[in-house]
Amino acid sequence: MRLAITIWENRVSPLCDSARLLSIFDVDGGRVDNERRISIETGHPFTLVSRLSELKVDVLICGGISESLSARMDQYGIRVMPFISGQADQILRAFCSEQLDRPVYRMPGYGRGRKQHFRRRLGGRRGRSGNIFNL
Repeated sequence: MRLAITIWENRVSPLCDSARLLSIFDVDGGRVDNERRISIETGHPFTLVSRLSELKVDVLICGGISESLSARMDQYGIRVMPFISGQADQILRAFCSEQLDRPVYRMPGYGRGRKQHFRRRLGGRRGRSGNIFNL
């Protein structure tokens, strides 16, 4: 599976729509094969979607994200794990160990409405086992 994390100063970028740097990883069974840093051209946020599609990204981990960008990601088949905060390397480890749903990785101020959005976004993508990491 190909995973992307929006990056700002070695942390998950707080706003996906304005992200200009991505870390791309190939993850297989919790093991990370490689990392690439990719710069995103400035301009329209949908440029990010096109670039992720070109890179064949399956999952995007990000901070806040607009509804329109989130919907466009859905159209391209990119699964979004939004409202995540922390150092990028810690987030990657949490993802690989299936711990990313822990409250410590949520953005500050992550309230009830956002929590429901997070569950709704992941709910339709669960594998038969119900595990969000069976992508």
